[in-house]
Amino acid sequence: MKRYFLSSIEIEGFRGINNELSPLKIKIDDKKVHSIFAPNASGKSSIYDALSYALKDEIPRLKALHSKEKSEDYYINKFHSTGNSIINLCFKPDDSSQIINVQIRKDRTGGYSITSPEESNIKEF
Repeated sequence: MKRYFLSSIEIEGFRGINNELSPLKIKIDDKKVHSIFAPNASGKSSIYDALSYALKDEIPRLKALHSKEKSEDYYINKFHSTGNSIINLCFKPDDSSQIINVQIRKDRTGGYSITSPEESNIKEF
């Protein structure tokens, strides 16, 4: 059975990450251990939140918030002028076959779209 490893994450305009037109890019080497170190309130938790949202369509630690506190645009950075948040995930298979890229877009109106590979490729993923 083929295994896939997360090889990169790109995040723009998601929660605490305000980097308009310049996505935060994180490359991940499956042979190394990675950690994220930065000052408080600089967006470290937003990286984890983006990964969780992209994979599970939710952020478990925020599920308990009341609906008044969590509007449709809650996941989008308030200072990002485009009103969109974009998360790109790249998964690399262990057998050197085709890499799978998944893009999740959310806008202030609650619009949500996912772009992923052909159906035949995603089934094995």
